[in-house]
Amino acid sequence: MGVAAAQAMAKLDTEGARLTLLRDRLEQGILASVPNTEVNGARDRRVPNTSNISFDRVEAESLLIALDLEGIAVSTGSACSSGTLEPSHVLRAMNLPPHRAQNSIRFSLGSGNTEAEIDRVIAVLPAVVKKLRSLFARSRLTATDSSESPATPTRSERSASRSVDVMSLIELSRPRLRRLNSS
Repeated sequence: MGVAAAQAMAKLDTEGARLTLLRDRLEQGILASVPNTEVNGARDRRVPNTSNISFDRVEAESLLIALDLEGIAVSTGSACSSGTLEPSHVLRAMNLPPHRAQNSIRFSLGSGNTEAEIDRVIAVLPAVVKKLRSLFARSRLTATDSSESPATPTRSERSASRSVDVMSLIELSRPRLRRLNSS
């Protein structure tokens, strides 16, 4: 056991630095390619393997499902609250506006992640977010007159948009299902 602990400690600094580079590459790529996104939390003095990003006008659960269909694993909450649909208690404690906490995704990196995987996320994410935003905008236009809609969606608007977004994910998944069926 002592040898394993010594080996793990020896890798800690180099692995932390590698993960920091991957995390920063991921964040920079997302912020540059997906409009209206923000990194939640401080940009310095933080763990190297985790990034939490909010996507304006995209429900986190819908984005999670759409990315899962693309083979990309993300979470909507902290690791200790995985499995819940509630916004992260950490984001709420940071006093983020409710809509921003609801629109946030956590990316966790580990020793097996590569630059190629980060680049794939950066390549896939813009189209997925654009599609979900167009579905959200369409659902809001049909639900109410857009000139009367508040900037922050109400709870009922979020619920309506969530069901529209989740149902619309079937539309997003059709090309992937066709590719799988033709293999």
